[in-house]
Amino acid sequence: MTFEYTQEITKDLVETYLAAEQAEGTYEARQAAVEELADRYGLKVAQVRAKLVTEGVYIAKAKEATKGRVVKADLVGAIAKQLDLNEEELDTFEKATKQALVKVLGRVTALREAAKATQA
Repeated sequence: MTFEYTQEITKDLVETYLAAEQAEGTYEARQAAVEELADRYGLKVAQVRAKLVTEGVYIAKAKEATKGRVVKADLVGAIAKQLDLNEEELDTFEKATKQALVKVLGRVTALREAAKATQA
């Protein structure tokens, strides 16, 4: 069974959702508004969310950064530092896999430490 969204219902969905966003600005407040609208119109939360997406007003929950996550740019920067180069000189390294960059960084670091040990 499909639900017929009238202009009035669509307007209510959008206005209620945006009011929750303006009042608190949190994902939790927006989610509560979506749940309340779903109850009001006998819809599933996913249906209300989909309509808000279609209307261009839905704001997805912000993804939290993974703690300790290393990105390829950071690995390239560390390799460049170990080799006394500018990161720009190694910009194509970012096309390598993360696993390969980790191995290169480990090897370069080990070689640099070995060279320092022989100089001492």
